Amino acid sequence: MPDTTFEEKSHRRRSLRENPTRRREIAQMIANAINATVTNEYISGMQEPVITTSIRNKLEEMSQRGDLNVEGYSLAVFGCETVAMGKLSQERTTGIDLYFGVEIFDDGYISKGLLIQAKKANALGGSRLIAQCERMTRLNREAYVWVYEPDGVRIVSASSILGRRDTSVTKLKREDMVDHIDAILECSKGSPSLALPSGPNKRAALSAMMNQLHAEAALELVIANGSTLVI
Repeated sequence: MPDTTFEEKSHRRRSLRENPTRRREIAQMIANAINATVTNEYISGMQEPVITTSIRNKLEEMSQRGDLNVEGYSLAVFGCETVAMGKLSQERTTGIDLYFGVEIFDDGYISKGLLIQAKKANALGGSRLIAQCERMTRLNREAYVWVYEPDGVRIVSASSILGRRDTSVTKLKREDMVDHIDAILECSKGSPSLALPSGPNKRAALSAMMNQLHAEAALELVIANGSTLVI
């Protein structure tokens, strides 16, 4: 019999992890939306909680219109946040402004999450940020600071801030949002222990996770290949 191994492999659909072009396209689209939103809100003088809410709203709106879908993949975004009265006390407990979860239905199933502290660039520094990063990393090492800047978002690992006396943004290694999202989709970032429990009611699960982590807000990105229905 002829050996069809090579033919089968060559026609096998690559997973998102194995497809850097498609992965980068998704990362670029999400990053562009986040960066544009942050720029608009930053210029308007908004503070971190408002900017984070605007990011969530923007991605959910794009998801509902189908604007986040790309060839071969459909994307859905779900979000929730604490009521206004509870925001300050929630974040002070764990240092978490945002729980960011990702589910990928592809050749297999991947679910994981990250912990995010949001800071405007002009507020990045001091003992308070160090304490917030310490609290986040005690829960999980997959913790990051999203730095809101006039031209978008830069990302700093919370672990890189620990033990520092000077956390000036100019002295810390920063990552752009495209690379950050791409690494999450490629699975080099994000912790399975922070995965959102599976089930049909994403918002209820997000709310439970948000309260469990004492986070201010929660955002879940669900990506499915073309043959899979996104819940």
